[in-house]
Amino acid sequence: MKYLWVKYIKICVFASVFAWADISCAESYDCRAEISWKMLWEHFYCPKTSMFYDYVNSWSRGEEFKYFPTPKEISKNIPTPMGYGTGMENAGINADLMMIATIAKYNATSDPSLADSAKKIFDGIWNCVMAHQNPGFVLRGKCPFDASSYYPVSSRDQVTEVVNAAFLYHQFTPSSAEKLRAGRLLRAIADHQMRTVKAENGYNFLDAYGKLQKWQRAADLSKMWEVAPHEAARLPMVYIAAYAVSKDQKYLKEYTKYSSAALEQTLDFSNKLPPWAHWQMHLSIRLIWELTPNEDERNICANILSRSKSLGLKRISPALKRWSSLPDNTKYMLAPNWRSSDKDLMKRWRQVWFASEAPAYAAMTVACGTEKMSKEDANVVRGLLEQVQYDKIAGQAMIYYLALYYISCL
Repeated sequence: MKYLWVKYIKICVFASVFAWADISCAESYDCRAEISWKMLWEHFYCPKTSMFYDYVNSWSRGEEFKYFPTPKEISKNIPTPMGYGTGMENAGINADLMMIATIAKYNATSDPSLADSAKKIFDGIWNCVMAHQNPGFVLRGKCPFDASSYYPVSSRDQVTEVVNAAFLYHQFTPSSAEKLRAGRLLRAIADHQMRTVKAENGYNFLDAYGKLQKWQRAADLSKMWEVAPHEAARLPMVYIAAYAVSKDQKYLKEYTKYSSAALEQTLDFSNKLPPWAHWQMHLSIRLIWELTPNEDERNICANILSRSKSLGLKRISPALKRWSSLPDNTKYMLAPNWRSSDKDLMKRWRQVWFASEAPAYAAMTVACGTEKMSKEDANVVRGLLEQVQYDKIAGQAMIYYLALYYISCL
């Protein structure tokens, strides 16, 4: 039942849960994890959609999403068809990191209530993939106000992380009905990719309405083949996951059509990748390493993952320095209204957005390898967790650090 990333995690001894008055506990990374877990479910999670959003505008209950786009703005693709910067662009990505954290927490604590937590996360994924007019298309998220409005343009990044999260859930859930539901969702994504990712569409999975976006930037985000080296494995990843849960040979056939070329291309990945792109490349290769029936491909994946981990180790320190250099009133600022014309304010928020995530992304590539972390690597990761007060961050980076904490718990 345990996914290989987390099955090596040993049971931790956690600080007393929610001991808010204990100053020494509040300073420890153990207590930060428990605080963050509570804050994410209370403030970032929306029960109406079962989704975790990108940030909060307020810590007051009921006002967390007060500046999010309205259904009317969404219907007009304001500010863009992707909804960039609105807080609605990464629900799929957030679900994956939260699923990783939840399953890892279960393996550390054996808390049976975490099965329900994982189901809630998967309910949000289902809402993004199956509960709309184009099942199999992975939405970025739905509006927390009406629980139905959405932006039409998604991305291969969302697909990558949603496939990973759904596969994790399929392996984790003890419920036969839930396994069937997760398998159905993975097959739906694969079937949608098979229908749309073709040469005549520019190998693009189109938008939520089945149209190829005329705006080149939007079209590029949904391109799954003939892409950069770090993106090449995303398409075969979709197919091998669907095959793993169904044993339907049509998915293995599609996987085989792309896998060899994809891995050869990935070997040429750049050391200058953005942090999120580095992590998502690692993620796609990690899943293929786990599932491919081809031993030669498995060895290539192991080589890529080793190089990716080395890059991650090099990136943690400089990324942490960039984050640490920001003043506290910037680090822990609440997300501003995306409609603001205050350029300085928006620049500060973008600094928080990117700088807060980068160290965690780098560390995730170290923590999620082909074997459990060495003592030296674990010390590097734990050192990062000790230095970042991630329970104060108002953006989705809090999720990444929480996931990192649980999967690196020794």
